[in-house]
Amino acid sequence: MAVHGLAGRADVVTRAFDHNGHRVVVLHGPLDRFTEDAVREALAPGRGLPLVVDLSDVGRLGIDVVAVFLGARARVGLVLAGPFARGVVRTLETSGTEDFFVKYGTLRDALRAVDA
Repeated sequence: MAVHGLAGRADVVTRAFDHNGHRVVVLHGPLDRFTEDAVREALAPGRGLPLVVDLSDVGRLGIDVVAVFLGARARVGLVLAGPFARGVVRTLETSGTEDFFVKYGTLRDALRAVDA
């Protein structure tokens, strides 16, 4: 998922795969206004499938990307998997969106929960 014109910010998606009727997207790096379009693009193929988004390798989360997550949550459902860096937790807390998302401590826990 490329973000054109921004050196070093081109690939925020480590991998994406389907798992028992859910689309799993593993993201990494700082996620902010410069990566917002790449994140939106990564979540778009999940239309119709609920999303599990792994943020375990994300150190910083911008409000622009939180808005992308909220849009995906409203369309198809979205679960966040950690462990979450302090920068991610802080953004969710200060934006007042912490309780808007179902969160699990690990991707494994999230996948177990969605399988249940």
